[in-house]
Amino acid sequence: MFTTPSIVVTSMASFLSFMSAAHPEKSKDISLTVGFLGTLATILTALQQAYKFDIMAEQFRSAAAEYRLLVTRVTSLMRKDRVWKAEWDALW
Repeated sequence: MFTTPSIVVTSMASFLSFMSAAHPEKSKDISLTVGFLGTLATILTALQQAYKFDIMAEQFRSAAAEYRLLVTRVTSLMRKDRVWKAEWDALW
């Protein structure tokens, strides 16, 4: 959620920093903008670390994989002609 905006803001700051060297007459304004973008990138990175979206996303992927495995086991058990109680208990 915060990764792409952070990359874009950092890239813009880098480009404007280069532009500041190319246009010395506007370097004060551009430097102020670069400083603001740097601060914004830092805030975005801190929010990403605070909310731990990457860790939560991995947890959801892991849970989805476990759910798919459980669905496969139940489906294969239900397709049998006869299912014994011990099989259901073992699955449970």
